[in-house]
Amino acid sequence: MNPAAMTQIATPAVHKHSVQARGGVRKITAVKLHEFRSYKHLLLERDVLADARAIVLTGENGTGKTNLLEALSMLSPGRGLRRAALAQMIRRQSDEKGWSVHAVIQDDIGETNIATALAPSRNGRETRGRSLRIDGANESLTQLAHIAPILWLTPSIERAVAESASERRRFLDRIVMSLEPEHGARSGNYERAMRERNRLLQTSGNAVWLESLEEAMAREGALMQAARRRAVAMLSNLLEELSLPAFPKTSIALAPDPDADDEGKDAEIDTREEEQNLRVQLREGRLLDRRAGRALAGAHRCDFRIRHRIGAGEVPLQSCSSGEQKALLLGLVLAHGRLLSNLSSGAPILLLDEVTAHLDAERRRALFDILEQSGAHSWMTGTDPALFQDCQEDCCFLEVTSKSVERVQRPANSSLN
Repeated sequence: MNPAAMTQIATPAVHKHSVQARGGVRKITAVKLHEFRSYKHLLLERDVLADARAIVLTGENGTGKTNLLEALSMLSPGRGLRRAALAQMIRRQSDEKGWSVHAVIQDDIGETNIATALAPSRNGRETRGRSLRIDGANESLTQLAHIAPILWLTPSIERAVAESASERRRFLDRIVMSLEPEHGARSGNYERAMRERNRLLQTSGNAVWLESLEEAMAREGALMQAARRRAVAMLSNLLEELSLPAFPKTSIALAPDPDADDEGKDAEIDTREEEQNLRVQLREGRLLDRRAGRALAGAHRCDFRIRHRIGAGEVPLQSCSSGEQKALLLGLVLAHGRLLSNLSSGAPILLLDEVTAHLDAERRRALFDILEQSGAHSWMTGTDPALFQDCQEDCCFLEVTSKSVERVQRPANSSLN
């Protein structure tokens, strides 16, 4: 099959509609992969998925559980949960040099048939990006943000966020983009202007063009910071109100100004002031930036502070144990999902890789209870099915091997702790 053709999954008639904001309860009811990672071809039909609110993928390491989650993450804008190059997702043994992911997402309005693909290279020319069709019509990838918010957490993301300010910033920006999709375009504009400014500083380029790039960085950077503050404020307020039994109390802030508070202020005036301040910083910092080879001020320098609240004190994420780090970040993802559920965007789809690792029995049970109450459609992976025995009743267990993905019986209850 040619991925460029992107034939729709054979399902009952799909409700045709213009691409618009969707809401309410949603879930993935069918999946088809072609030449994606370890999958030459995979079809999960609605008789397997349609009645399940939670999907548990179990199997040995290296059988393709995370690959399946990555394929589902391509139903959102961007590069997916691994942030890999599109060509890296092609199955190694493939002769077609392309891949495709098809899915049906059902919500309160009806069904949406999504097909995204990387077409094979033609005449030696590589394809620059992936294509998207929604209900058979060609669409921009940005339209995926209006179909279903998809959130994910993987062990590699957990480690990276704990160790790197840039990864914490990227973690925050995914939250922001789910609330304000235009944040992605702003970030792209900012990064392009910054790269060009860095190049010009090293080559003593045109001063007028340099000033124009600094204006673009200041304008987009101020809007980015304002959006980040709004997202942090909303999520922080929810964390204060939300009860997540067995999960650590979490405080979050945007550094270097963690005490910033937009409530009661004129956001437009604040943004203009921040834009002007950044423009001045960039202009006056050209010499230092030239020596450093990078911009030393701007929206790319902020940090997303995540702390474990213990009594009157706080412990930074970086100083917590592996188990506490996982619990803190998982709690943030669950709170983010609740925030989306409270807004018009509706409950998200959650992709949780190796979610039970480092969680004791009490936290596992609390996690499953929270997922059941949230209404979110969740896909979880793990090597041991017994760790998911307390998962909600409408849970579908799939065993992943190197040759197949098959539905299996729910594990029997035991005294596992």
